[in-house]
Amino acid sequence: MANSNKRRFIPKDKPKSLVIMLVSCIKGFLPGIPLMLAGYYLKYEMLLGAGVFFYALCWFLFAVMWIVYIVGSLKGKYCNVEERDWCDQVW
Repeated sequence: MANSNKRRFIPKDKPKSLVIMLVSCIKGFLPGIPLMLAGYYLKYEMLLGAGVFFYALCWFLFAVMWIVYIVGSLKGKYCNVEERDWCDQVW
């Protein structure tokens, strides 16, 4: 039986830029750092390069979404964010 009080992973009352920013930060840490460490300790440069690339890509996305979120926040765009479906939520 499904629990009706269960919270969703992607909140409906937060802007898209905030959600993407946080998810990209987590995704940069979880697979990126272990790949880098494994490549470093195993002396496997391809694995190290893949880890660095993935980590840098996720943090670049984090930085872009942070700028979008801060600009929107300073403009007052998120003062009255309502619960909406993901495709209809504000950036």
